[in-house]
This record gives sequence, structure tokens and C-alpha cells, in this order.
Amino acid sequence: MIGATSLTEILTWIDASFAVHSDMKSHTGGCTSMGIGLVHQKSSTQKSNSKSSCESEIIGVSEYLPYNLWFLMFMEAQGYEIGRNIIFQDNQSAIKLARNGRNSCTGNSRRVAVRYFFVKDRVDKGEVRVEYLPTFLMLADFYTKPLQGKQFEFFKQYVMGWKPMSELLIQHENGASIKEGAS
Repeated sequence: MIGATSLTEILTWIDASFAVHSDMKSHTGGCTSMGIGLVHQKSSTQKSNSKSSCESEIIGVSEYLPYNLWFLMFMEAQGYEIGRNIIFQDNQSAIKLARNGRNSCTGNSRRVAVRYFFVKDRVDKGEVRVEYLPTFLMLADFYTKPLQGKQFEFFKQYVMGWKPMSELLIQHENGASIKEGAS
């Protein structure tokens, strides 16, 4: 099922699994919702190798962000003013790089800064906000990891549109633990 709880809010989850392919490339998964089910999802091997999990997360956001921005422009062209366009990320270092750009760079992340900081430009323009969401609530894991058991069943409820995304976000706001999130 696909639906909207609000026509002014876009929710996007983006995650990466570091160096999981035989050529040591990472894997990106992303999905977008307007409240019920998903309006877009993608799972793909990253185009370039990365040196760290943080770098693979930044590359993942950079690769999936154009889909989010297209959807933002599409909704605005239909006459809807998007009030909240949020990208959820579970890597604190990647969030800092996306928000602060070069101010958060070390020698190890300088290479990725040159190529992937258009994300920071979009954050600075107010087109998108990057927020932390713990790994056990990271819906994009459905597209990057071989989930099993309770965690698979937990995410399936939201991916299929059987539960509204607001319930997933309420768990984060209430500080749910890993055991509570996957039950």
C-alpha cells in the first residue's frame, strides 16, 4: 500500500553497507515515503570504492539524494509546498560531514569532500534536512543487509504500508531500544 499522511512531508532513509561486494565496493539502499508505504526505493552497488564506512555513507547519500530532490520538485510542481524534507542517516560522522562540510573533514575524508559535498549545499539551501536515526530503525537496511527474523518482519510492516511511518518515528522519539524496535 502507498499513501500519504501529509502532502507536505517527504521522509527518506539512506544507508550503506561498507565493502560488501567481491570488488570491495559498498552497497547503497534508499527509500522514500510520504507516510504510508514507499513511493520510491533503490538498492545498488556504489560506483566507486570507499575507504571507510563513513565515506560509503556519504557516497550513498550522494547517490540517492537526486531521487529525493526529483520527488521534491515534482511535488512542488503539483502545487504542494514541502515543509519537511528529511533524510534519515545512522552514521553520526556522515551527518556531521553533510551538515558542516570541510569543517568536519580530516585528512582521511578530504578525498570524498571534493566529490560529494553537493549534499551540504542542499542542506545549506534548506531543501533537505539530515537527521540521526538509530540503526535498528534504519528502514534502508531492508535494501542493504540480509535481514532475518524479527528485524525483517519489523521493517516489512513499514515497507509494505501495513503500518504508517509515524509509528516508526515515534519509537525513535520515545527512545526505544534495539529489542523494543525489532519486536
